[in-house]
Amino acid sequence: MRLCWMELRRVCRSTSYIVAVTALVLFAYFQDILPPSAMLVPPGAEAAEGLRAHVVSEEEYALARDVDRFSGAHARLFCSRMGPALALAGALCASELFLRDRRGVRAAVYARGASSWGLVARRCAALSAAVFLPVVVMASALSCVAAADYGLFNVDMTAYFRYALAWLLPAILLGVGAGALGAALSGLPLGAAAMALWVWAERCPSAFRHASFLAPRHEALGRTEVFLTGAATLARGRVGAALLGLALMALAALAVERRRGGAPFAKRFSLAARFGKAFQPPRQASQTRGR
Repeated sequence: MRLCWMELRRVCRSTSYIVAVTALVLFAYFQDILPPSAMLVPPGAEAAEGLRAHVVSEEEYALARDVDRFSGAHARLFCSRMGPALALAGALCASELFLRDRRGVRAAVYARGASSWGLVARRCAALSAAVFLPVVVMASALSCVAAADYGLFNVDMTAYFRYALAWLLPAILLGVGAGALGAALSGLPLGAAAMALWVWAERCPSAFRHASFLAPRHEALGRTEVFLTGAATLARGRVGAALLGLALMALAALAVERRRGGAPFAKRFSLAARFGKAFQPPRQASQTRGR
């Protein structure tokens, strides 16, 4: 637990994390999801002051009111637009953290007292928690905004958190796993580059694509019936993305174990090899005493 807390503090203090969080907040603002710029209204009704009216049919409005409790509709749009950005942020933060150790900045982390599996597990857990933290903060703020727009008793205050856990956390795990594996194998940010290419390749003109591993799309405010139709496909994709992310983390642990076991790596990162010679008596003096 102490190592996990140390890694979490390292991540939160890193330059890449500060830049990534700032970029995520600005991205959410310019995507009109922080705060939402539109409000679901039935035909003939008007939106609250300062909001654009998103007029839907009576049937669709009834679904948004009864099934989504309004906040669920906004949460889906939030997750649809934030998923690829969070995966890329996780890959960038993981690459920077593992590359910093390859340069020898944190040799103490690779001491023999910590196993490679435990080290990588704690590090990836700290990375995932750090990237997920701004999502929790934004979800809390957006839940309050939804309560102010639609009324406290008309919204589901847990909708943003449930969608974030089920939709966005697997994307974060996938990004962290890719970034960690690329840096552990090659010493280069190949995982972040691969994730950026994947995000670019996942661009799709279709507004609804629930089967995607990396970037499921539901680019509409409302359309609850479309979401219910593709909910099973979305769930399978999210489970698959989480499992793939965990598999990449396991491969990263194997890569770290292989490098720690080799002679060059042990000589470079072992504290005993680095500082032990300073505490050993000179060889000539010890031979003289033996005679």
